[in-house]
Amino acid sequence: MRTLALTFVFLPLATAAAQTADVPERAFGVSAPDGVLRGVGPDYSARFLPEAVEFVPALGPRTGAVQSLRFTLRAVRRGATLVWSGAGSDVAPRAEGSAVVYERSSQLRERYDVRVDGIEQSFVFGERPPGHGDLVVEGELGGTLPFEGAANDGSLQFLAAGSGVSFGAVTGVAADGARVAGATWCDGRTVRLSLPAAFVDAAAYPLVLDPLLGTAFTVADHPSAPDRRPAAAFDVSSGRYYVVWEVDLGGGDGEIRGQIVAASGALVGAPVVLGTSERELGPVVANVNASNRFLVVWRHFVPSVSFPPSPASSQILCRAVDAATGALSPAVALEEGSPSLNWSKFAIGGDSRPFQLLATRDRALLVYQRSAFSLLGTYNFLQGLTVRVPAAGDPVLLDSATLEAYMTAGATPPFLYLEQPSLTSHAGSTGTWGLAYLRGDAPGGPSSVVLRRIDSTLAVCGTEVVVAPPTTGVMLLTPTVATRDGNEFVVAWEDSAGNAIGARRVVWSGTCAGGGWTLDPIATPVVSSTAVHTPDVDCAGDRYVLAWQQTSVSLQPPRILVKTLDPATCLPCSGTYAADSSSGISFASLPCVVTRWSGGDTSDEAMVVWTDGSIRARRLEATGSGAVAALGGGCGAGGTPGHQGQSVLGDPTFALTLGAPTAPALAAIVGLSNVSLPCGPCVLVPNTDIVMAGPGPHPIPIPCDTTWLGVQFWAQWLLFAPGGCAILPDFALSDAQRFTIGD
Repeated sequence: MRTLALTFVFLPLATAAAQTADVPERAFGVSAPDGVLRGVGPDYSARFLPEAVEFVPALGPRTGAVQSLRFTLRAVRRGATLVWSGAGSDVAPRAEGSAVVYERSSQLRERYDVRVDGIEQSFVFGERPPGHGDLVVEGELGGTLPFEGAANDGSLQFLAAGSGVSFGAVTGVAADGARVAGATWCDGRTVRLSLPAAFVDAAAYPLVLDPLLGTAFTVADHPSAPDRRPAAAFDVSSGRYYVVWEVDLGGGDGEIRGQIVAASGALVGAPVVLGTSERELGPVVANVNASNRFLVVWRHFVPSVSFPPSPASSQILCRAVDAATGALSPAVALEEGSPSLNWSKFAIGGDSRPFQLLATRDRALLVYQRSAFSLLGTYNFLQGLTVRVPAAGDPVLLDSATLEAYMTAGATPPFLYLEQPSLTSHAGSTGTWGLAYLRGDAPGGPSSVVLRRIDSTLAVCGTEVVVAPPTTGVMLLTPTVATRDGNEFVVAWEDSAGNAIGARRVVWSGTCAGGGWTLDPIATPVVSSTAVHTPDVDCAGDRYVLAWQQTSVSLQPPRILVKTLDPATCLPCSGTYAADSSSGISFASLPCVVTRWSGGDTSDEAMVVWTDGSIRARRLEATGSGAVAALGGGCGAGGTPGHQGQSVLGDPTFALTLGAPTAPALAAIVGLSNVSLPCGPCVLVPNTDIVMAGPGPHPIPIPCDTTWLGVQFWAQWLLFAPGGCAILPDFALSDAQRFTIGD
């Protein structure tokens, strides 16, 4: 039986701004405390009634009364053909694990998957819908949230006092990986969601839709000045992120601000002013897990107060921030700058290792681009500083060293250069950071992307390695680097000539004093018909999370897009998803990715932060859970069919299992389609495409290959026991399962 799944998502928007306490991290599920099925997540609740689904976001006190959005399925059409009508067809929903299902007919199932950050809704058709033309699902809306309009990504926004619900955009994904954007239409009372006719006719079945992303929320929005240049870090002991940014107050004045954000996305307390800054250089932040503190670094512009005025100078300032309480240390000067110095981009890395009796675990590394001018020429430096961040007291500057330097014959370009440094957000289990940067290899020529490995004493481990060599006519920009453990590094960069983002895995083997590099082939995980800019990458355990800014077509604003990468190949291990789904966005730029892994957690959760004049953020899970459905069909023997791992892209541990059988298990039958052949009380559900002999577990490693996304397969166990089938009287069947591969 072929299926079509049309899916979209209810998400609460910007729920955290009025909250001041942490929300349990992964509290979600389905229950029926009063006989009514309810779905609950950290920032929403829902009721599943026979006549409607009611979604209630936790918007906080600023919206006054409780706000809600109701959805009732009314009709399904294919062109002029009425496929299904909801007149008089209310049915009682039933729970299936963390999902709620309405069986609308033998060929139409309405399903709601309750997730951490929202509810994913899908309509599953048992066969290709009859008729010709677009497939349209029509629903009636109710509740108290007014319709605000459609966002750039096609999602529908229902808002009150700036917060509310996003009714997700529709995207069709075929079993072979083909995708199509669906369409949404709404007048506030009726909503229509559709897939184009050609895709419905030609797609490889089954079709599924984008998995859940978390809630997009506002971290900061100054009422009269733009918020810019965000950065973020995560601390595992407190379970909190810290987001820092610059407020451009105009006239060269600015403020550095910070905000604690709970792992759930709730804002904790109010934003604080950390210092002032000349607006050319915003803040950076790192976590030091052993101290349970964040270190924030920025440039402070020092104007002249003498008469006659002397040239102004700058300072590199820092503060330590207690992750649990938000308490600030005094501002500490790490370096003073004379007028002849020019400081450019800062990069910072923390340490995710827990506290032990090892002195070097309370360190952070700062690298910045620096130029000095003299009569002999222009000096171009990458300068490194190590800073001790104790559990209490002030940060302490430990070491300062030039990591690499060039000198030109004169101050006029073209000249050799070092610029755009990027550090891994943590030092892994080895206490070493990866430093990626651009290096000009010939006067006026193209640049290369270079990687070094540096320990907490500022010792450079081994030689540098050229990750992306220079190519004539190709400009490489904005390198970014992440690590899983301090030995494996993924470097990504912008290829401005090819509207692409390149990436490469580089592995160090050996000690700092003696070892060497291994380079995997260069991959191109992002290729676009429009310009892509400013990638950022971080490790989330089994995957790397990549975010970037992409120019939209038809004069639409730029977007912040996200996908995950296979750490072995740097190729995509998920679809591409838009982070910036807010209504009325004017522009989006400078994405920052921070993972909980980088702060010492083993979770696959991450947060993407960007600016659109305000500071926006969105949480996501790097690895989903796939979907599994129990289908029945068993006869004559016990046993519980199950699985190890998850049916998601890139899970090599996935395997079929059979628990507590009451008869010998002969084989697992796996079908790429289902046949549902009855014989007495038995029903053979899967086609017999693959027969895996023995009691198992039977591994089915799932590659990081996006053509597998949405693929379904069916599994059932054959047992040696009387099952009641006259044709095969000595054999029984377990219940069957259907797996859908997610990302």
